[in-house]
Amino acid sequence: MNYIDNDSRFLYQYQKNKGLASARNTGFKLAKGYYIQLLDSDDILPPEKIQRHVTILKTRPEVDLVYGRVSIFEKQLSNLSKAKLITLEAAPSSGRGVSVLSSLIEDNMFLVHCVLFRSSIVHDVGFFDERMVTCEDWNFWFRCALSDKYFLFFDDEKSKVFVRSHGSNMSTNQKNMWTGRLFFRKEAARMLDIRGWISSDFELIKKRNIKLLATLNKRFQLAYGNLLVGMTTTMKIIFIYGDRLNTVRDSLYWVKQRLLNKV
Repeated sequence: MNYIDNDSRFLYQYQKNKGLASARNTGFKLAKGYYIQLLDSDDILPPEKIQRHVTILKTRPEVDLVYGRVSIFEKQLSNLSKAKLITLEAAPSSGRGVSVLSSLIEDNMFLVHCVLFRSSIVHDVGFFDERMVTCEDWNFWFRCALSDKYFLFFDDEKSKVFVRSHGSNMSTNQKNMWTGRLFFRKEAARMLDIRGWISSDFELIKKRNIKLLATLNKRFQLAYGNLLVGMTTTMKIIFIYGDRLNTVRDSLYWVKQRLLNKV
């Protein structure tokens, strides 16, 4: 509360725990500025991050979202100097439309506090989806890309953010993460069908998502759900996409993890 007492720009808003999406949506509704920066309580922004990103958005009116890299550190702030750079599965991408969707369909390109974006985006694409327990930010960025928003990857050491690693990180709960990812891919398939851009690249994105959805659903069923459904999905994937050896090896791995109680 010291921040509120010492600086009128700070506002404290309490609400019962309704999940991350709901909390962030409350922030959106209260926001009055031109730009929005999200930050979870256990993560760190460097002192110059917001200033440097605001400068980009002010000088480049075509850019809607600017984001950078992230490093992970162990629990205490004293470990910040030992933070290790995180490499996400989706390659960072700049631009709009298909060029960004091609990366976002693989995975989320950045963690939620890496980005600064124009508040007008919320009016254009809507709020975070409160049905989602995880991956609600990925869904939001995907909708931004479908709405032709311009993403800029700014690889700058002074605006690199830090995420704290500890046992309560939501990302450590694999079942919840997979549930969120399944929801994301089903929603992505629906949104891609509605958007209906006509191009060979766009069709490749749609097909890629369908394959990734099938693979993820197979793993989820084998690890947590119905083994028969998982094995049936394995056979369908082999029939449609081939690559029998790797598909079977992957399926057996998740069955083994389940039998060993490692999932």
